[in-house]
Amino acid sequence: VDAVVKTFETTGVAVDGAGRSHDRESGALHRYYLKMLQNEHGANDWVPIVQGVADDSRACSIEYETTKLRGEETAPKEGLMVFERGDSGLIRSVRIYDEAGY
Repeated sequence: VDAVVKTFETTGVAVDGAGRSHDRESGALHRYYLKMLQNEHGANDWVPIVQGVADDSRACSIEYETTKLRGEETAPKEGLMVFERGDSGLIRSVRIYDEAGY
């Protein structure tokens, strides 16, 4: 989780599938990725299966599917993440379109 958060600019933000913002400065970004990526034992519990990628060096979109949520098998859930890079090369923002419910 720490490594993921470090890929964001200091003012970076993630907007989840429900439209909630999670900014790095307040620690909300770390809490969001902790909930999304790890189970109660600290293990990575979310592994996306990449279906497609588009990247123009400023923005990148990744279409994915997941069949495991919160440690349990589930019907496939599709999602799309759209990243915007800042001038630093780090992530300025990511907008996540999914039905995972994080």
